[in-house]
Amino acid sequence: MVNVSFYVDGAALNKANPNIPSWAVGLATSVSQIHIVSPNNSQNDFHNMIRNTIHEFAHCVSLKINPGFANNPRWLWETIADYEANLPWDPKMLQYLVEQKPPALSELNEMSNTRIYEVGHFIGQFIEATKGAGGFKSLILNNGNLRDTFNMSDEEFTRAWFDFVKRKYGI
Repeated sequence: MVNVSFYVDGAALNKANPNIPSWAVGLATSVSQIHIVSPNNSQNDFHNMIRNTIHEFAHCVSLKINPGFANNPRWLWETIADYEANLPWDPKMLQYLVEQKPPALSELNEMSNTRIYEVGHFIGQFIEATKGAGGFKSLILNNGNLRDTFNMSDEEFTRAWFDFVKRKYGI
């Protein structure tokens, strides 16, 4: 069972959870607790907030699989949640992808960097296309060890997921 605490707005969420970034609309604090701005908040799109709730639920499931997985690594933590919540972007609207400059995984691990929310869905598509749904579980269990799961370095993995996106979306 997962308990979900809804907040009237971002200010109320931040007041109750002062350690989260001001731009955040939700967070999972354990395998059984989500804190999130209500989908009924008029400043947010209802359907997007439902997807954000699913995003946070995916974090709870990831923690159930591996209690030490939270943001370890962040790029994978957010990738899985974005993919499961179906939070895609149009890669043709992301100038850095159009310019053939995908972000490095080390960059996506930085808490101040929000690009992981833009590309996480694409990385998730690549993981599933390459390793199937079992690839996510393997990566969660080994905290994103790409050498063990994909036999690739971080740089090789970044090139591979970006090549996948270029082929799939024609950028």
